[in-house]
Amino acid sequence: IDQVKTIGGTVCLGVGIFNLAEKPVAILGAKSLTVRGQGSATILTFVGAGTAILIERSTDVTIERIALLTASRGNATGPVVAVHNSSAVTLQRNAIARVGVNEIATAAIGLGGVLVGVLIRENVLIAPIGVGQLTVVSDLNVAVVTRNSAVLTADLVIQDNTFECTLRGINFDSVSIHGFQTRLTGNLLVGCAQA
Repeated sequence: IDQVKTIGGTVCLGVGIFNLAEKPVAILGAKSLTVRGQGSATILTFVGAGTAILIERSTDVTIERIALLTASRGNATGPVVAVHNSSAVTLQRNAIARVGVNEIATAAIGLGGVLVGVLIRENVLIAPIGVGQLTVVSDLNVAVVTRNSAVLTADLVIQDNTFECTLRGINFDSVSIHGFQTRLTGNLLVGCAQA
């Protein structure tokens, strides 16, 4: 990813299991980058407490056709995929799951900062929250305090996804402003306590 992130290109992942261990994939400052797997036959595993894939300060990034499985020991502090201060980001035809005990209600996909033209479609999302705001965690040596990061979106589209979430499918319960087109359509919510 680092070799093509500034010039653009496609990173193709073949069939297999790719163990990320506790090291996340950081897509920082990328332009015209596509990461493409082979559907459910391309499995990325992550056992860290934070975010498995971070897209930050990037333009025209697509993540498609991967299965991303994260396991938590109760210490999950961030979404599985985080998108922050970016534009023209597409997450499509992925299976994204956080399994295990979750003390903090984290999202499969977390959005934060200023986002323009984000498309989330045809994914299967399994987590306490499907799509929500980025979670910021502060450790005050007494207790862990969590709060949601502010988000400003323009042209946010969340369509044709399947949400298998214990709490909420889509959750923007803190400071969030959505401008221009915001479209939520064709999504299926299974087992969610709230939409």
